[in-house]
Amino acid sequence: MIRVVMEGMTRARVLEFVQTDPFYLARIEVLPDLVERDVEVEALVRSVISQFEKCVELGKTIPRRRSKRPARPTTPGGSPT
Repeated sequence: MIRVVMEGMTRARVLEFVQTDPFYLARIEVLPDLVERDVEVEALVRSVISQFEKCVELGKTIPRRRSKRPARPTTPGGSPT
């Protein structure tokens, strides 16, 4: 199994891997950004930020570049503000 963590400018789905050596290359489908922002989504965003801050306070190991409060996305799954 391969686990990948990445940041990007847009959402995408891997359709197929077209190369694996010396690095992976994939054919993708760009997915539309989610634009619906309702009360439930706002509550979930606040909850995630709160839980993240609690982890930092408890001294959980978090990579240095991730140890700041997450930026608020403009849309669910979207780019930070």
